[in-house]
Amino acid sequence: MPEYEDVRLQSGLMKANQITGSGASIVATTCANCQIRLSDLNEFYGLHVKCVSVTELVADALVMNGG
Repeated sequence: MPEYEDVRLQSGLMKANQITGSGASIVATTCANCQIRLSDLNEFYGLHVKCVSVTELVADALVMNGG
């Protein structure tokens, strides 16, 4: 619902601060909806992190390690 987008983004400030405070460069979640929301927060707050699914995180690790 586009009419609530600003409210959703503003309510994500605490999560954005947690991500920034963690020092993480990658944020992973098992929930597709959460991944979309985290990507939105990433863009809105300029977090400069990569938002991925846990599956993508594991797949990337296997490729990087020659698995």
